[in-house]
Parts: sequence; structure tokens; C-alpha cells
Amino acid sequence: MEVKRLVGLIALVAVLTGLLLSGLTAPHTSSADPSVAPTVATNATTNIEETTATLNGMVIDDGGEPCQHRFEYATDPGEPYAYNTTWTGNITSGQSFNESVSKLTKGTKYYFRAQAKNSAGTGSGSELSFLTKPDAPTNLSASSAGPDQIDLFWTKGDGAQNTTIMRKQGGYPADKDDGTQVYFDTGTSTSGHGLTHNTTYYYRAWSYVEGSEEQ
Repeated sequence: MEVKRLVGLIALVAVLTGLLLSGLTAPHTSSADPSVAPTVATNATTNIEETTATLNGMVIDDGGEPCQHRFEYATDPGEPYAYNTTWTGNITSGQSFNESVSKLTKGTKYYFRAQAKNSAGTGSGSELSFLTKPDAPTNLSASSAGPDQIDLFWTKGDGAQNTTIMRKQGGYPADKDDGTQVYFDTGTSTSGHGLTHNTTYYYRAWSYVEGSEEQ
């Protein structure tokens, strides 16, 4: 009888020991250490001007710990990117981030992507692009070349491909679709024919780069 009691006690101790070991090992299996690099989204650029823009991104999944973030950008698509912002921040899943970049070239297309990193590695978003604005044309002037003709002269905006000139009676054109287009090309002068004598015409000029907002 004593032997049976002892065996039962040993079995009970073994069961309790197993439960204890199981409880001790559980915290290790649920460790918060990251196992993967972050997942990142690149978002559209905002506040685009002639030489500045705001780049935007979001951390979709931080991989288990707060992340730093940055952007890479260049005038050519794909790696390697010529420029990058500094690693900064301490953000987690679902948080957005942005960075203002400057000293950009006017009227130029840039390619960029968002990045985030944790101790497991670096994640990169898809590549997007944006186009900086050109300078507006300046020094628009006119001189009469006859009773029904006027000559126009201007200085082309820095970074512009073409210049658009619109004409209107009764007031200046409000935008590039308001009035009659009298010029759209790469030069710095043009002549207007077929005008009505003793009539006032108003002209306005815009710079143009394909894919960009006219200035």
C-alpha cells in the first residue's frame, strides 16, 4: 500500500511539474520582438511648388515595434535613388508620415518612395512620381504693328516647355481656357493678326510643362 501511495505522489508531482514548465515557457512564445520588416505605403505628393514638395507615406504594419521613416527620390525611376531624407520618427501601424523636400528643379518630374525600418529590416512602398511647377512667364509686352496687328514679347518661365497666351475682350483671361488662344509653343514672341481697329484686347500668359499645372 505504501508503494502505491508513493507512486501516486510521484505521478502527481510530475503532472504539477509539467504544468509549471508550461506556464514558464508561455511568455517566450508570445515575444513582442519583430519577425518581419515593416509594410509601407507611398502616398501622393502634396503642396507641389516650383522647388518644393511634401512627400507622404504610411506604415501599414510596423512588424512588431515602432519604426523610423524616410523617403528616397530622384529624377530617374528605380533604384538607386539619388536623394533621400534622414531617418527619423517613432511611429507604428496605421500612422502617416510626411517630409518636405526643397531645392528641386523647376518643371521636372521626380520619382519617390516611402520607407520605414525596425530592427528586423527596411520596408519600401511603391514608387510614385510628381512634377514640379515651372516659373510663370514674365515681362509680357505688346506693340502695335499695324491697324489690325499686334506683336507680343515675353520672357519664358524657368523650367517651362511651352508658353500659352490667351486673348480676351472686356477683361483679362481668368485661366488658360478663357478666351482665344493666340500662342502655344516654345518661343518668346508672336504676332497677332485680324484684330479690330480701336478695340481693346487683354492678354495673359502661362508656362506649361506636360503633366504639370500651368503657371
